[in-house]
Amino acid sequence: MNVICWWIDASFAVHPNCRSHTGVAMSFGGGSPINMSLKQKLNTRSSTEAEVVGVNDGLTIALWVRLFPEAQGIEVEDNIIFQDNMSSILLEKNGKRSSGRNTKHMEIRYFFVTDNVSRKRVRVEHCPTKLMWADFFTKPSQGSQFRLLRALIMNLPMTPELAHLMRQLNPKAIRAANYPQSVPLQECVEAGDPVPQDPSQPAEESREPIKDRTCADVAALPRQPRGTGVRQSKLTSLAKSS
Repeated sequence: MNVICWWIDASFAVHPNCRSHTGVAMSFGGGSPINMSLKQKLNTRSSTEAEVVGVNDGLTIALWVRLFPEAQGIEVEDNIIFQDNMSSILLEKNGKRSSGRNTKHMEIRYFFVTDNVSRKRVRVEHCPTKLMWADFFTKPSQGSQFRLLRALIMNLPMTPELAHLMRQLNPKAIRAANYPQSVPLQECVEAGDPVPQDPSQPAEESREPIKDRTCADVAALPRQPRGTGVRQSKLTSLAKSS
């Protein structure tokens, strides 16, 4: 509980009146006990501006969550806000000093975050988009990205598929995004799982269901060329039969 992490993101002009949508997720290391999904109250001219407005929407609760444990005598070492837009991060850290012709019109109240950064009440850092928890609350996700964000937010156990996806990401970026340390970062094989002795030699493809394979087994499987999957085989057999 010494480090509080926030992921704040915004989807630009997704509503019928072209207003953006803010998503907020908070974590103490596993799961997200506090999260928000809300429509912004004004129209913005760019995704950068929408991100700054989104941070302003979530900053009040981010400061309150830090003050609450401190009032009980619990020291909070850091209060980090992660974002995936570098332009908005510069605006939030430097305020008007980083404003150009496209952002100089922005109201001063949205640089409230700059004052709190200078007072070291919060810290704004970059997070890769694939690890942006708040994406779950701003737009519909599909496939492996949806399952990954769901596992992070709900603190679910990692499946081989998700662990394999995590291994494909840069470990440095994973550490920067405060990925829960209870899950291995450098390897996706849990303790006790069989590991191939020679990683350079691809493992033979087994006929076991994918859910029974380890991450190492999935990663070692050779890639099939396009058009050689089950569906293509069925189409070929149907063409022959006709």
